[in-house]
Amino acid sequence: MDVHVLREEPGFEGQDIYFYLNHPIRFVRLVGLVVQIDSFSDGKWTILTLDDSSGANIEVKIEKRTRATGDDAQHPSNTLVDNVNVLIELGRPTILVNAKPLELGTVIGAQGIITTFRQSRQLSLKRIFRVKDTNEEALHWGKAVDWKQKILSNRWVLSRQQQDAIDEQVRQEERKEQERARLHRKKQAKYDEKYRQKRAAREEKRQIVEAQFNKGALPGSEILPRPWD
Repeated sequence: MDVHVLREEPGFEGQDIYFYLNHPIRFVRLVGLVVQIDSFSDGKWTILTLDDSSGANIEVKIEKRTRATGDDAQHPSNTLVDNVNVLIELGRPTILVNAKPLELGTVIGAQGIITTFRQSRQLSLKRIFRVKDTNEEALHWGKAVDWKQKILSNRWVLSRQQQDAIDEQVRQEERKEQERARLHRKKQAKYDEKYRQKRAAREEKRQIVEAQFNKGALPGSEILPRPWD
């Protein structure tokens, strides 16, 4: 899929929905070569430039996870993608995918939502994986060509039966998304509970040590005299 040839339609502005013929497209998967990595806005955004052989490179945007004041929750990563961490040293970013540095020249698969920034297409990253070898890469391209020829190149016309089937599929996807969100909240709650337990254990240990120090102290010894007294 050449993301750059997708067009916007009136009535869909600001929804990150684009069109190929009359097919609405929002979420895509790209496979390509990492050719550049940059960081902007003090590390808030890391941009991974991908050569997906479409004739024009595309920027893949990784957003840093931000914490509100008082937020002590534990998260799997410091970005909005659970298996991606970004480290900044001397202003140069290093992307870790599954705890391993992502090098220039690596072939990856990137899934995300199409966005537009300064009239240029970008991909807001949701999932990422390394492509193991040329066989896996060729398999992706074969599927992409097949999908374009059989699906995208034909105008989207739905019968009532197909509409009902799609409505049911949407409902199933919504249920799956709700289940994923529930599992994510459950996982997050476990992180939070472990963190609270560790903090409570540290505080309990501190109080015990403090009590031991104070046990044999003379009355008033906790008050240090001022030099001029």
